[in-house]
Amino acid sequence: MNRLLRIVVSLLSLPILVVLLIGCPTKFESHLIITPENPTTALNGQILFDVGIGMLGDQPPVLPYHWSLAEENGGTLAEFSYHEVTYTAPMIPGTYHLVVTDSASPPLRSEIAIAVTGGYAFDDQSWRANFLPEDTYGGNQSATAIRTVAQTGAGLVAFVDGLDYPHVQLYAMDDGVLGKTLSASGAFDPATVTAITAHPEGGFVVTQDDPSGPSSFVRLSATGTVVSSWLLDDPPNSCISPSAICMAEDGSVYIVDASILREHQIHHFAADGTALGQWGEEGSGAGQLTFSAGIACANGKVYIADRGNHRIQCFSEDGTFLFEWGAYGRAVGQFNAPTQLAVDPNGRVYVLDTGNSRVQVFTPTGQYFAHWGGGMGVFSNLTGITALSDGRILVVDSPFVQRFRPVE
Repeated sequence: MNRLLRIVVSLLSLPILVVLLIGCPTKFESHLIITPENPTTALNGQILFDVGIGMLGDQPPVLPYHWSLAEENGGTLAEFSYHEVTYTAPMIPGTYHLVVTDSASPPLRSEIAIAVTGGYAFDDQSWRANFLPEDTYGGNQSATAIRTVAQTGAGLVAFVDGLDYPHVQLYAMDDGVLGKTLSASGAFDPATVTAITAHPEGGFVVTQDDPSGPSSFVRLSATGTVVSSWLLDDPPNSCISPSAICMAEDGSVYIVDASILREHQIHHFAADGTALGQWGEEGSGAGQLTFSAGIACANGKVYIADRGNHRIQCFSEDGTFLFEWGAYGRAVGQFNAPTQLAVDPNGRVYVLDTGNSRVQVFTPTGQYFAHWGGGMGVFSNLTGITALSDGRILVVDSPFVQRFRPVE
């Protein structure tokens, strides 16, 4: 199976190690160091490596450096100067060789073997938000920030936060071509949208935070026509400032409230808008939340990105605490301010580990499965993630959307 491999070369720092050996000969061979020096497993669609200088003599390596990637029993796949910091190429599982040389004659040379296995690979597709001619930005795409994206039938819907006001756009599934920007209609006002997700029966839903009135929930068809709506003002379960949303298989809705002093509360509504309850208290204990961010529902479980406590918590549908995982840090399974969540058709939980600029993947019970990102040239502004019905993953690295596929 073809596999797309991202190679990230970090050459911003070239440490020089000078070894002084008193009483020994002064002529030693300089060499290039690729770290890690042991064979590297490209598990998650990338290889991250650094090139340093081990100078054991008076002849330092000569710039520029070059690196090449070759199949074990085949030709060279790629060859670039050191200033190329990213490379994506179709590959299949197997063994490859990474070679780095300098420009001396004869050149210094270092090599490691790379075992390509399963994981998540870049799917040769990325796109960015666009503007229609009538939009007020005049095509200034740099003013665009995509907050999140969701699947709606055979297409995609993106919640785009522009320079002056939010708006919602529909895109083609395969190539990200802009279909249309939705206009206000009935209960739907794109200027007040705060969150968006797919509806289990088709189409999508949004939450709206109207500064002049109560917040609301709106269901739309795959083409953006309003299907139904209701207000989020059913005391005592009023949701003042909805910021994230997920829908369970039964059509009920879970919403994170981001209002001041309520960023630890989760609201549960029936499909017709009837308030079913709420839960959450501020703190760091089991079941307590601090600055809740993303939310995802699947298989009778509700997952919450507990951003302030750098962890993921899992609750039952009625808000009973079940389990948690994660702590502050950079190791696998640890987080730095996790934000958005998604669950794929296999039940795997995807976490935007925003502070560490990576995506981490876990089993439904919180066991680490895989990750990608976390290196230079991979992600820089993670804002959203969604799992498509075919198992592929869309990651919003605003203003871009990148698509990845699992490689077993």
